[in-house]
Amino acid sequence: MPFRLNQEGNTTPHQSQNPTDPNALLKQALAERERFLKRCPHLNAYQQEIDRILDKSGTSSNRMAVLTTLIQGKLLDIQKELYKAALVLKEAAS
Repeated sequence: MPFRLNQEGNTTPHQSQNPTDPNALLKQALAERERFLKRCPHLNAYQQEIDRILDKSGTSSNRMAVLTTLIQGKLLDIQKELYKAALVLKEAAS
């Protein structure tokens, strides 16, 4: 059974009318994305970038490859920021 975060950040089983219907799952995912973007409007530009890139990717396997590349890029950005933060903390502790 799929899980999702509720408003408090806790995971709860996600019920749907037909959990195997791809169209229903897509509608739920899109509605959840819209709710998320309303809570975090600063991420709209990033979502638009993702949509623009995915629109040009063609097949579903290409879309997955693009998503993997985007995620890896963001993970590298996070790693760089964590390294900078560790340096600041190290200097502050000295």
